[in-house]
Amino acid sequence: MIEYKEKIKNYIASDLGIDMSKTGYADPLFTSGLMDSFALIELLAFMEQELGAEVDVSEIYIDKIDSIDSLSALIK
Repeated sequence: MIEYKEKIKNYIASDLGIDMSKTGYADPLFTSGLMDSFALIELLAFMEQELGAEVDVSEIYIDKIDSIDSLSALIK
């Protein structure tokens, strides 16, 4: 699971250009304003294509996507 968390964090930093140096796995990404809805779409596409996540958009609630910990739980 840690491997997925690192891949998500690295993607956010390198591909989305967001400074993740002070952001931990449990820190909020969206409610803190660090990421927006456009970044979410790109991140979810990455997670589906590269990590095998099965994301049902009807099941996306802020508590399920607001941290790297919660995002990694979407990966099966």
